[in-house]
Amino acid sequence: PISLEPPVGEHSPLHFTAIAAGQYHTLALDQTGHAWSCGWNVFGQLGNGSFTPPKEGERRLGKVVGLDEVTALAAGHLHSVALRRDGTVWAWGYNTQGQVGNDEAESHRPQLVKGVSGAIAVTSGATTSLAILADHSVVAWGANVFGAIGNNSLHNWNGPTKIPSLHNVRLLVAGGNRGMAIAESPAVAELRSFGSNDQGQLGPFAKTDRDERDAHLQHPRSIAAGFHHSLAISDDGHVWAWGQNDHGQLGNGNLAASKVPVQVQGLDHVAAVAAGEHHSVGLRADGTVWTWGSNAHGQLARQPSADSLAPVQVQGLDKIVAIAAGQAHTLALRFDRRVWAWGSDQFGQLGLMGGGETRVPSQIDGIYGICGIAAGASHSLAVRANGHVYAWGDNRRGQLGHPGITESHVPIEADRVDDATFVAAGHYQSFAVQSGGSLWAWGSDAVGELGVDRAAPIVAEPQWVTEIRDVASVASGDHLTVALQREGQAWSWGLFDQTPTSPRPMVDASPRSQVSAGQAHVLLR
Repeated sequence: PISLEPPVGEHSPLHFTAIAAGQYHTLALDQTGHAWSCGWNVFGQLGNGSFTPPKEGERRLGKVVGLDEVTALAAGHLHSVALRRDGTVWAWGYNTQGQVGNDEAESHRPQLVKGVSGAIAVTSGATTSLAILADHSVVAWGANVFGAIGNNSLHNWNGPTKIPSLHNVRLLVAGGNRGMAIAESPAVAELRSFGSNDQGQLGPFAKTDRDERDAHLQHPRSIAAGFHHSLAISDDGHVWAWGQNDHGQLGNGNLAASKVPVQVQGLDHVAAVAAGEHHSVGLRADGTVWTWGSNAHGQLARQPSADSLAPVQVQGLDKIVAIAAGQAHTLALRFDRRVWAWGSDQFGQLGLMGGGETRVPSQIDGIYGICGIAAGASHSLAVRANGHVYAWGDNRRGQLGHPGITESHVPIEADRVDDATFVAAGHYQSFAVQSGGSLWAWGSDAVGELGVDRAAPIVAEPQWVTEIRDVASVASGDHLTVALQREGQAWSWGLFDQTPTSPRPMVDASPRSQVSAGQAHVLLR
């Protein structure tokens, strides 16, 4: 160990109450509420008003300029964060991924992080910043390529966004590209289902079935609704399935339908699931993809075309971070932000400039930097880190957002939508959520499933859904749509109980963090 030298001209002894270490710089907080720094300063991470690198062997502390009444400090690889007594958060240093919380490339002095007030704690990962607010919720900003922000996207954020699934947080730590939180156990919302139940796809999760619910799935990690079956990941990382099973899509080794959850065979440590019409997809924590159910069009990515009654690993894919399933095609997003596709390509929904079907995962050319994917019945969507939305496949009902064409076998950019962070696809609908929470929709609108005020069965260009604000995510089936606001309030519109409805809040007191829609049923957790 070495000792740091006191600042030039500082005669009274300094007593430090906290320290933080970045990759090549150090922060220290003294008893008077001032912040000090030393180390590498090429990107302004010392906050001393300059970008001047230190002299060789320099160990002298310098005061962070323009900042007092500091109560906490955090250091990323090349940026710094401070919390003041008034609850404001300040940041400086390297900012290419938004970790300082503004649009500047870098800052050599502390900058106020706008949109954060009442903060009580801060922490920082390598290129991500986080804060706990007075209500014990969490906001984050910065790099999100590996999901470090935890808001169901892979889009970088240059301003604070609330992490919807974190409540009652008491301790927050971050490192590298991940974060961890310790929270008091809240009254967690139970899994709920509603809609059509002709194949048992609601399971025991409708309001009237409380006594029959499986303890494994009271509070599942993740959910997915297929056309007529449902999937959920239990707390221990196993997958459970219920509903239609005529092609083995429940993955339990037989073809019997089930109105209660049955465990999918041979699959553990599962991070995400997706469900098509007659097939299912699982993403394990190790980045491998597993499929089961119908393989009539190659949607399981294997030869021959026989169905599979249990999960089998997709060969040739690794380091996958997200999956999506259409009616008979499958998408996977790799960590390098490239999209892979296989299965039916009747309308070009694989984006491979071909047709027919493909039984081997193939990389889609022409799109890169992707941070989110979605699959409709016969079309596909992707959102880039720059906020642009791409669509390909069937366009007979306007779901690509381009009037005048019936289909596209290559990804094309959707008109009128930018700054998107999330995309979702219904059977014949498309949706995009912008960073500010605005929702855009296009495609089939036969019974108002888009939520836009347009008296037309097809909306061929993206339209703003004006009746709902602050949207975090959305899911749509054939004729129904459900959106979640950032605070967890669920809204619904489209055909419910045989009656077309406009967007309205659902009567559901519990905050929700995920929604998934099948052909005519919805899962909420």
